[in-house]
Amino acid sequence: MNKWILILLLIAVGAFGFWKVDPLGMWQQEVSSDLLEYVPADTVFYMGGRTDEATANFMSGYTLLASSPSQDVAIQELMSEFLDGDSGFSKFVEYIADGYESTDGSYGSFTEYLGLSLAGEYAFYAHGAIPVLRTPLQNLEKFNSVVDGASQEAGWAYEEKTIGNANAKIWALGDKDEDGIEMSLVIATVDNAMIATLIADSDDEKRVLERLGQSAVSNSLAQSGELGSLMKEYSFSNDMLMFINFERLFGGLLKPESNSFGQDILRYLPEEEAASFKEKVTAECVTDYIGLAGTMPRLIGGYTQLDVKGQSMSMDYQMLLEIKNKLVTGELAKMRGHIPNYALESDDKFASFGIGFDVDKMTPALTALWTAFTNAEFSCASLVEAQEAARGSSPAMLGMATGMAQGVKGFGLSLFDFNWDTSSQMPGDVNAIASISAENPQSILSLTQMLPMVSGLEIATDGTPTKIDLPMLPPNIEVFAAVKGKHIALYTGDQGEKAANSLSSENLDPNGMYSVGFNYRKLAEFGSALDDGAFGSGKACLDQYEFLHMMNAYQMDFNVLFDISDKGMDTRVSGSIDIPKAASELNVAGDWQVEYLNEDCKWEVVGVDKLNDSGTGEYHEQDEEGQCRLYQITYDWERKGNSVVMTGTGKENIRDTCDDAWEEEDPEEYTCHIINATGDTFQCFFDPGSEDAALYRYTRG
Repeated sequence: MNKWILILLLIAVGAFGFWKVDPLGMWQQEVSSDLLEYVPADTVFYMGGRTDEATANFMSGYTLLASSPSQDVAIQELMSEFLDGDSGFSKFVEYIADGYESTDGSYGSFTEYLGLSLAGEYAFYAHGAIPVLRTPLQNLEKFNSVVDGASQEAGWAYEEKTIGNANAKIWALGDKDEDGIEMSLVIATVDNAMIATLIADSDDEKRVLERLGQSAVSNSLAQSGELGSLMKEYSFSNDMLMFINFERLFGGLLKPESNSFGQDILRYLPEEEAASFKEKVTAECVTDYIGLAGTMPRLIGGYTQLDVKGQSMSMDYQMLLEIKNKLVTGELAKMRGHIPNYALESDDKFASFGIGFDVDKMTPALTALWTAFTNAEFSCASLVEAQEAARGSSPAMLGMATGMAQGVKGFGLSLFDFNWDTSSQMPGDVNAIASISAENPQSILSLTQMLPMVSGLEIATDGTPTKIDLPMLPPNIEVFAAVKGKHIALYTGDQGEKAANSLSSENLDPNGMYSVGFNYRKLAEFGSALDDGAFGSGKACLDQYEFLHMMNAYQMDFNVLFDISDKGMDTRVSGSIDIPKAASELNVAGDWQVEYLNEDCKWEVVGVDKLNDSGTGEYHEQDEEGQCRLYQITYDWERKGNSVVMTGTGKENIRDTCDDAWEEEDPEEYTCHIINATGDTFQCFFDPGSEDAALYRYTRG
């Protein structure tokens, strides 16, 4: 059964890994795609869309899975937990994984290696309980070559069949005695597309033809018009649409005969387990649970705006958990507060954070929801017990805790800019703001008198700033407090002051419940400007340099806003993304000065490395006076994506002083993971994720 689970995970990862967008697609209210003819109308999940060449080219340089060497190690360890190294399936996956390692880890390089295409129509959906992934092919010959190579290397033979117009390769996953049913992995090619799915020995011809896109389902997603309705209701584009239908999911689990998902579960489970499955939940609980699922029927998502211009792409994405209970959405909406406008954007700052809660309405709203739940009519014993437990504690007690914060509507925090003074090893210039929004700021100010550090401090209510002395900050950082309209602001720096002044005319209109934003570009610029030693010491120093690499790898800013609407729990993501700086563009051949990052997080010169165009290399280290070599080795090197594999070709020669005789050791293989590559400088990360992890800096010349 674990093998089935891993297959499902791999198909899911493939689907989400090859996510696509179409910035030039029109916001249509109808979805015209032949693919939808093969998707059952009662599918429990669907994700699909169409992408054009321009967007495919834009996204091709971005990382597919791991964005750092340590993440890559973690992914490999996770995979090893699922894989049995001796099985044909495990070796098959390992072959594909090795191919991924030979690329630079980006969407474009990996899809090119596989022969897949980032452009065109794709879909990932459930046919009953079975996942189906369909994605376009770019090079059929290359795709077949990789699949055949993996199969031969693994010793895992497949049966090849022509099913309709599809050329299908079929691998048995297990035997009937172990799992109760014999399942097979199918990878088929048809009409310049690849289809990956599962079939069982008990599947009839109709199901197989439908999963392989050779026969339309009798009641399809194209006929139901569900996607068109989503686009019309939520202004989603053809770029990408997704949904998970909880009503169908729970309906299939609790009442299997009701849809294709549940019917497949019964079909594929062993007879005894299927009978046990149906008996686990009482009829009363089935009715109540399905009713509850109907009040929260779908999780939906899609792009509402996406635009590519030159080297940058801007986007707006919405995800919504639908709630059909008007009482619930109405009471939750009452708690919406005001998040300061400066905390809703991320393009001009390092990070931002905001909370919008109307404290005065929180307790009444939660009490109304509590009352509705405790008074609801349930027949299911477990739900009745939950009601009894809820009656033992009332949210009305929150009124005592929130009473001192009456009138508060929200809170915001933003860090615009920041630099580090290397001479004092303390913060230099800081531009930041924090604020509280309230109907009566003066009443909130009175509470500050309870804080020892500001006790007795008088803050003017006419907007005049008051300087606050905070002993823990450097003297060059001046912090001011001011009442700006309905807001109390604490700020420093010119940008902080500008944001504070803008609050004067900002009304307390409800605009959300929670927001967070980050700007990876600014974080990368800040980290790159720091001098040696600024990242602490030891492992913390290594972690910071790897984090800096991740920020450089993702040239983006984004802001996430969580809100409540009359349709449910609404999450909106907006931001922009630049074409990444690809380490694959770096030419590692040449003469390099090598520095080692020591325990004090300082770079110290240790040697010279020469990587020849022919694929040979020589590395040596000298003594402190530069009189002789204390270490030397020759090796062959090979570029594999964002790594350089160095294999010793002779003995490693080592000695402590110039007068000592050479000691010889057997050569080893070293893998340099390239990070923070800029111009004629890059860093080699050796043994990431281990106690022997080490970082070296290479500078050409």
